[in-house]
Amino acid sequence: MRGQAPTPRLDYSVRPTTVPYSADEHRRSIVALTITALNDTAEPVECPRLRILIPSAPDPLDTALTTDPTTITVDVGEATPWASFTSGDGMCHSVPLPPATGLPPGASAEFVIANIVVNTVPGTVDIDIYQAGDPVPIVRKVTKESPTDDVGAAPRIERFDVAPAQVALGGEVDVAWEVTGAHACTLAPGPVTLPSPAAGTVRLPVIHTGDFTLRALGAGGSASRTHTVTVMPAEITEFASVPPGPVAPGQPVTLRWRTRFASSCSIDQDVGPVAAVGETTVTVARTTVYTLVAAGLDQQQQSLTVEVHA
Repeated sequence: MRGQAPTPRLDYSVRPTTVPYSADEHRRSIVALTITALNDTAEPVECPRLRILIPSAPDPLDTALTTDPTTITVDVGEATPWASFTSGDGMCHSVPLPPATGLPPGASAEFVIANIVVNTVPGTVDIDIYQAGDPVPIVRKVTKESPTDDVGAAPRIERFDVAPAQVALGGEVDVAWEVTGAHACTLAPGPVTLPSPAAGTVRLPVIHTGDFTLRALGAGGSASRTHTVTVMPAEITEFASVPPGPVAPGQPVTLRWRTRFASSCSIDQDVGPVAAVGETTVTVARTTVYTLVAAGLDQQQQSLTVEVHA
């Protein structure tokens, strides 16, 4: 039985190949590496995914690039239709977006690995690039050859707001920041690089209780601040009919309701989806039970009976 042919490899390069290392905790070197994948063959190269490992260690080592891989963020170069992300441990992942599955002849893709806080020890490190289907990495080297001379004050977080502090399941929060003295700002979970290190706002969905942490990186150090957002259980605070009944057949009745922290609400008996707070008028021909469902965390429901007397 013949073995499978080896997966064709792309040609990889990294730039820059030399970076400054941090002089000390106040004079930090924060660098970005661009990994280029080039198909220099005459045939398309299938490559469902890539893994790029930035070596890290809790203590400064000559063979590691950073002591804190959680600052690393990943993006793609212009016209590179791939999705990229990092798990916070130095391993960066890139997956081509459909319908792309690789690179045609002569094409290339760029992956930008930014916000790497270089440690304080000179040396040469290996950047391991794993192409899907090949357990052996392609190794490219980066040398830490001189200490940074960029001296400055640590960044300062002037404002970091996440509101509201309590939301429904799937609800949204507004994140606003103002920072001085930062080269880059990241927001966790993710982490993701914010569009501006100085100031801005973004709106984000929330699917579970957790912390939003802003980290500002600058030549003089880093600063961070955290806000907790809590996903609250759905709650029905009011569900009533006006008049409360009994009513005559065909008499209009107003249903009123009020909920908190509901992702969506609905009422049966053909009323359908409704707002979290509101009222609607129904015509009741006979005694009818109406049930309000408030969907979300710990879904709630409540029923009321509109009694009709002839």
